[in-house]
Amino acid sequence: MPSQHVLHDLVAHANGELDAERSRVVAEHVTACRRCREALDDVVLTMSVLKSAPRVAAPDSMWPAVSAEIERPRVAAAPTVRWRRLIAAGVVLAAAGLAIALRQRAASSFDWRVAVVAGVPRVASQALVASRRVAVGEWIETDATSRALVEAVGLGHVEIDPDTRVRLVASRPTEQRLDLQRGTVRARIVAPPRLFVIGTPSAEAVDLGCAYTLTIADDGSGLLRVTSGWVSLEDEPTAAPAGAPSSSRFRAPPHPLRHGRNAIVPAGAACETRLGVGPGTPCFEDASPSLKTALRRYDFEGGASAALSEALAAARPRDTLTLWHLLRRAAASERGTVVDRLAMLSPLPSGVTRDGLLSLDSRQLVTLRKQLEASW
Repeated sequence: MPSQHVLHDLVAHANGELDAERSRVVAEHVTACRRCREALDDVVLTMSVLKSAPRVAAPDSMWPAVSAEIERPRVAAAPTVRWRRLIAAGVVLAAAGLAIALRQRAASSFDWRVAVVAGVPRVASQALVASRRVAVGEWIETDATSRALVEAVGLGHVEIDPDTRVRLVASRPTEQRLDLQRGTVRARIVAPPRLFVIGTPSAEAVDLGCAYTLTIADDGSGLLRVTSGWVSLEDEPTAAPAGAPSSSRFRAPPHPLRHGRNAIVPAGAACETRLGVGPGTPCFEDASPSLKTALRRYDFEGGASAALSEALAAARPRDTLTLWHLLRRAAASERGTVVDRLAMLSPLPSGVTRDGLLSLDSRQLVTLRKQLEASW
């Protein structure tokens, strides 16, 4: 329903003006809602363009019409109509500058730079001896004794550990993207939510304002560990649009039952990924070994019902993070067991019912998650 969209909050969300609770709700909605996600992309682009738009002089011939509109008697038009006219006049005045800025911005990249931290990293197969700009498409590689730091002013930085291979694949107003083929990176991002992405062979880490460590093994499996904020770990599309650089080019086809299973991972939690499967179920790092083992069996080893039962039995109140995700992942025939265990660990809030959760009502899922966060 349109009332469930968060379009009216997107500008404040992109500006970092929402309180933490509302920002998380908006970020979660944007993760699942294509319409709002595309609208947020437009907001980020517009804000970026407006910041860099040049000042231009409007033709003298325009001012009489603008002045007449401003001075028009209030009774001549309803307030909504009058404001629309004034906004339209302002848009016309800014159009020339925006057009110039859009062309300039589309042709330029954010300034990503890489520096040596230890040893001799390589960029585009050349030894790195001094800080330099990184171009889209260039690989940054470290051996067993080298480390590097890549950063962009106003966005954040990414530390590159030894034995790591990472590439800058997109740098544009609506997307800043690295691809991690193997190794470990440590990201600290201060950009608007969903602007910065790290793609991997098995999933992509979408920043929601956070710091995190991401490790990818030679077989494409990975582990995300979040130290502050939130990260959305998402299954990637099976094929990238024509001409668009994406790590999906070196991914295996997704598992037919796992495609699209995204995970919202908060500070203190971790989530595994597997090539051809995508993200697993997140859990807090202080969860019991039995819960972690059961989740691994359930997500990646075909443990099915037995593994799910073991995970539910091992869950404590804080592990409602994991159970909330399992609500959306369990088979319909098993969902009732998850709901009952969750309600045992944390009473359902007002407005949230067993039947609503069994049907995966999106509004009730969001309401439930907001209450559960107090125990996370």
